Amino acid sequence: MPILTTLEERLGTSLASVVEVVGFDLGHSGTRTARRYVKGADNPDQLAISGRQNQPTAIRYDQQGTPVIGHAAIMGVSAEMNLTLGFKAPPSNDPRYRKLMRDWVKAIYDIHVRDKQIEGGAETCFIVGCPSGWSEEWVQQYQALLTGAGVPLLAVARESRAALMEAYESQLINLGEAEKRVLMIDLGSLTADISLLSGREERPYDDGGPLGASLIDKAILEYTLARHKDRARLQDAFERYPGFRARCEYHCRLAKEEYFNGPELYQTWDSPVDIGTVNVQNRYQFKAPVCKPMMEEILSQPLVTIEGRRFTWPDALRWILQRVKQRLRENKSRPETIVLVGGASQMGFVGQICSEVFSDVPWRRGKEPVLSVSLGLARVGRVDILTIGFVEEIRRFLDSELPGLVQELVPVLTDALSKALAKSLIDRVIMPCLKEWRDGKLATINDMSARVQQSAQVWLQSDEARQQIGEVVSEWLTGPVQRKIAERTNPICSRYRLPTGSLTLTGSTFLPSSGGVSDLGVSDPTVLSGLITAIVGIIIYILGFVIMAILEVTGPIGWIISLVLIVVATIGGATAVYEWMQNRNIPVSLRKVTLSDGRLEKNLGEMRSKTEDQLRETFKAKPELTAQMVEEISRELREALEKTADRARYLAS
Repeated sequence: MPILTTLEERLGTSLASVVEVVGFDLGHSGTRTARRYVKGADNPDQLAISGRQNQPTAIRYDQQGTPVIGHAAIMGVSAEMNLTLGFKAPPSNDPRYRKLMRDWVKAIYDIHVRDKQIEGGAETCFIVGCPSGWSEEWVQQYQALLTGAGVPLLAVARESRAALMEAYESQLINLGEAEKRVLMIDLGSLTADISLLSGREERPYDDGGPLGASLIDKAILEYTLARHKDRARLQDAFERYPGFRARCEYHCRLAKEEYFNGPELYQTWDSPVDIGTVNVQNRYQFKAPVCKPMMEEILSQPLVTIEGRRFTWPDALRWILQRVKQRLRENKSRPETIVLVGGASQMGFVGQICSEVFSDVPWRRGKEPVLSVSLGLARVGRVDILTIGFVEEIRRFLDSELPGLVQELVPVLTDALSKALAKSLIDRVIMPCLKEWRDGKLATINDMSARVQQSAQVWLQSDEARQQIGEVVSEWLTGPVQRKIAERTNPICSRYRLPTGSLTLTGSTFLPSSGGVSDLGVSDPTVLSGLITAIVGIIIYILGFVIMAILEVTGPIGWIISLVLIVVATIGGATAVYEWMQNRNIPVSLRKVTLSDGRLEKNLGEMRSKTEDQLRETFKAKPELTAQMVEEISRELREALEKTADRARYLAS
């Protein structure tokens, strides 16, 4: 799929009638929805079902086969009912999974329409979140699956981008911070999803393995059950009727959330959380007395397994963040800001661990981090709709104007490349070969000529050459090319209320270390052949320089050489003299006189100048070489601009 696409293209239909967007955060243990009108400047509204903004992802079916969802499904469960919780998962072909997912989405949609919270039909577009670590194939399969639920307009977007947009729009972070590297840590009930978002990329750094807050819920359940006076009877009821166990585990989750909302209120066994009790079979009462002593004991137990090792929940988080930090360091990167989202991020020790591992990076957390993704998804969908025209205009510029713009400025690039390559070819290739011949390591001048061609070809394909060429191209792109692009795109940005310079490209976009323009296609046979042709021209000049240096030698040795050359010239002419010199094994003592360090240093500037001229002439004389350059640069420049434009529109006001 192209980088820069419109929501209409992804859905295959017009969105002209859409008046509202619903952000749908479908989590493993909880689901949140938020609505944002397409027009107007209001913030998104969090939607609720039966007064609850955060509904447990739970479903059961009544006697007519109608889905009962969320809190109502859990609280109304009885012995004969089959309750399913936590069924969110990557897309699969399992029939039961597909039915549960579709019934869940359709039930949420129908309830919101029934309660007049949304318009529905062609006026409402649902944006469902997915983890950043999912492949594009999974995203498309997920969208296809959920579209089958019967919601007229539904698309999928990545949750980390939505959370970043919510953080920016809610002023949790400012625009400058949003455009730099933000480490998004989403702590949910099943996993910890960690992504680095920067101006041009969205990279998942860890999925956290099985580190989910639901592990704490289960531990509270087991802790309470182990100390319950009716433990054996409750265990028997849980085994026979799993719905009761699910309801008690949900009770433990609510008790945990209440505890972390104000842990200072629940310091002792005498003042535990009190959210009522669960009636099991009308015989037994289950109540989780969550308080500081219980929570400290649970958090000191090994609840998490990662790579075969057992960790406490806090230690698992610490280990994962340290692994992320190490991976960032290996990529020579670091976050500027950390944003915490997800219900589990409200646990007090989470922020403390972030400060411990990333001691020099500030972290932020909103007032209700569990709602961040749904609010952000609603914002993302609205921007997608409002920037359809922006995307179309940028793509027209990329299709019709960008190649010509690049072609126009190619002479500026070839001049800069000629200067940079001339210096490096002299320093890295030609001078070392001259010294090898001078010191007797090469027998003839022809041997030296062959060595220059071989060494030049090897160097041009080296990492050093690619890095140097990449830096020259980067300066050209972020200088004259960027200024030309700005002249054309700034008016487009202004029409869509984007800041001037929104499509500015930084040098790091194109350096080899960032995966951008690396060697300008030097490894391509056409380009390499062209540059080797230039090297041959340079060699001819160098050979002439060496021969003239020999002829300038004075004294007995010079007289002898002159006498021999007169004889050769008499027999075969000037060409024969030249060939004779190239194929002779000239004494090393004479070589050292003719190519002393002083003489080489004296002629260094002229060598570089001649090399520059030869490279410029080669670029001018070989249109296929510059055509290859235009094609390569336009392709990578287009990709970089698409990424930048796609990123810029999500930071629009």
